[in-house]
Amino acid sequence: MGLPATAFVTLPELVQPLLSNGLLMGILAALFMELLFTIGNRIRMKKALSNKFIKQ
Repeated sequence: MGLPATAFVTLPELVQPLLSNGLLMGILAALFMELLFTIGNRIRMKKALSNKFIKQ
């Protein structure tokens, strides 16, 4: 169900095991998405707090 090993031949040897492992790629994708959501929430909270202080 994965990609054939020949798909990763052109990549550097250090990166091949990382990208060919589906579980690891899923974990990295989840961590990246969590990071994006966290950054987005912080920006949204800063804007909300600054708007609250400006209105007062």
